[in-house]
Amino acid sequence: MGLTKGTFFAQNIIRHEASLRSQRMESMRMHSENKSFRLSCDGSTATITLLSANHWGRAWLTDLQNLIHFLAQQPQLEALIFKGTSGVWNPEYPLHETLEFSHESEALAYASFGQQVLQTLNNLTKQIPVIAAVEGPCSLAGLELAMACSHRVMVASPQSGVAGLDRASGIVPAWGLISRVARKLSRRNWEIWSTAETILPREALRLGLLDRVCASGRLEIEVRSFCDELISQRKRPTEEGRSPFWSDWFGRLVHWEGSHRTIEREASIPRIEEFQHIYLLAQRDLRLALVREKQLFAQQAPTSEYRNALRIQHQQREIPRVYPEPMNPLPPIPKKMGIVGGGEIGSSLALHWAERGCEVIIHEATPSTAENAQRRLEKGIQNRIAQKRCTPLEGERIRKKLTVTSQWTGFENVDFAVESAEEDVGVKKNLLAKLESLLRPRVLIATTSTHVLIESLQNEMNRPSRFAGFHLIAPQSALVELVRGSQTDSGTIAALAWWGHHWGFQVAQVGDRVGRLAWRVRMAYLSEGVHLVAEGLDPAAVDQQARRFGFRRGPLEWCDELGFDRLALQAEQFQLASGDYSFARNLLFERFLPFGFLGKQNGEGFYRYRGDRKRYNEIARMLAWNDLDEGCKPCYIHRVDQSNAEGFQRLLLRVINEAASGLSEEPEASPLTIDAVLVKSLGFPSAQGGPLRFADDLGILGIVDRLASYAERYGSRLSPCDELLRRAEASEGFYAPISSSQEILKRSQAA
Repeated sequence: MGLTKGTFFAQNIIRHEASLRSQRMESMRMHSENKSFRLSCDGSTATITLLSANHWGRAWLTDLQNLIHFLAQQPQLEALIFKGTSGVWNPEYPLHETLEFSHESEALAYASFGQQVLQTLNNLTKQIPVIAAVEGPCSLAGLELAMACSHRVMVASPQSGVAGLDRASGIVPAWGLISRVARKLSRRNWEIWSTAETILPREALRLGLLDRVCASGRLEIEVRSFCDELISQRKRPTEEGRSPFWSDWFGRLVHWEGSHRTIEREASIPRIEEFQHIYLLAQRDLRLALVREKQLFAQQAPTSEYRNALRIQHQQREIPRVYPEPMNPLPPIPKKMGIVGGGEIGSSLALHWAERGCEVIIHEATPSTAENAQRRLEKGIQNRIAQKRCTPLEGERIRKKLTVTSQWTGFENVDFAVESAEEDVGVKKNLLAKLESLLRPRVLIATTSTHVLIESLQNEMNRPSRFAGFHLIAPQSALVELVRGSQTDSGTIAALAWWGHHWGFQVAQVGDRVGRLAWRVRMAYLSEGVHLVAEGLDPAAVDQQARRFGFRRGPLEWCDELGFDRLALQAEQFQLASGDYSFARNLLFERFLPFGFLGKQNGEGFYRYRGDRKRYNEIARMLAWNDLDEGCKPCYIHRVDQSNAEGFQRLLLRVINEAASGLSEEPEASPLTIDAVLVKSLGFPSAQGGPLRFADDLGILGIVDRLASYAERYGSRLSPCDELLRRAEASEGFYAPISSSQEILKRSQAA
């Protein structure tokens, strides 16, 4: 039976469409086979799963560009979703590419290519909604990609957060992040983002960086629902014939004539003003803002400050390598924790783990101290709710994960135990013996002690190889010092390093000495600042010079924030543990505490606090006058400006001296590790690369000569340490050998 003409044409059309579908499927299969991405399609919605979680460089950008061009040619596509597992949105700019820039033109080409690729993605958002489904931290290149999308949805988990610009870090984004954020935020919200390190998801939603926030486990559902809403909105044309979303975007895109001349005229303005200038340009014309941002990156990338900041940031993300490497596989991440001691550090760790779904048992010696620990935990939960780090419902879930008791019930089932009792060797030894009798043989034990040596605690333990130090620098800090004793097994250190990284801490392995590394250098920094006030200098001038150099806090305002009573206790514990009664003796605050001076907590310190106002406190300066450590020599101020400048030099050189002394006692640490720890804990400017790299820039011989001169005039605390003397004699820097001609040049520059 013959076919009619209509049936014949219908069959041809069906065959042609089937052939096109087959070609599209084959093309889709070819594009889905990629080391960086995995492409999948569900109806008219495409999903790109990000696979590489470490470095996004030129190869990654090329793969992304090819994939976007392919998707832009698919007429049936109605939405695009970027997603990835937790941590994949937190990649780095590749060091092997960004550290090789020797000229501005190379950096300019790198930034131009990145901007071109992300602008291609941004152009795709004019055709279809592009959603970034973010889980975990979002920073650096990951935030660049997320802001190039049209919408962003993030999981409100403890691990999640949007990175701020953090102008003090010295790192300038490469692919147009500043301009795209500036287009979305008001001036006030822009200031918050540009000065912050990390912004929590709900705060980022309030600022306008995110479009939606969802609970853990609901990201897939929330993104699909949001995607359907956006598709339906685009199918309903507005009066101008555009979708509601894009009408707002086109309404804000206003060209500004004469901008190129303005950019050239203001090319030499300071960098903070440059950021403000890019913000203003972005409000007028996004293209001009991208051009200026590209030029700014090209100016900064070849500089040593930018490279130093990148190295520090890379080191802070690294998991410490353990030597010798462990033979056995690492144990799984613990789910049930036991903490002995619910003090400030113990409670902070308990809340940190409970937020991440772990069950935590806290043991206290008596029912009364258990009640105090319970109140401390409840206050921490209420603070998290007030700061919008969690909802009241999530706060209730955290409460259910926490158990405070004066009994030892439940410790036989924990996967990891932490001792966080008072700084007393006898008390700690008794508690560790009790823990060993209760815990399973393979359970690791750690201590948060700052001043008690790990080796002294291991001597009376039955299983010393499974014991180490896990020192949280401060309750709100994300830095943990990992301390290895003489009998600690490599597998124990490797497991604690991996666990700490998984829990969101920056982990650094340091030596087993009193004060560890961070607190010892911090006490030297604070103590020298108090010395300068005791000699008659103005506290405000000392703090101002420290902040001008790049420190996040001046030493005296930091004393106020920490509290004089807490610092006095830390100094006393350090003296008892080390036997050195001259190191930071002035931090005992013997003249301040009897008068009720406690710092910021009661409004009386080196500054007087009344609400949000902070004023200079003349009484504190009078109390500190000539309250010097033993062996210190008072000085006489003849010229205030000269004394202020010399005082800050002493402050800076004492920090360098103590950091170098710490390196000689850290057998498994590198100078970069020391610098990364002190940038995080001390607030040393990352653009300078840390105290040890800055010492290389100044010149080791010049530092030794200057310290020796200061030691004769102001006391033995400023005597150069053995590590500095050894490197000066060998003409050796901390990072590379230094020739004599280079040393002479640096000495002359330092002078």
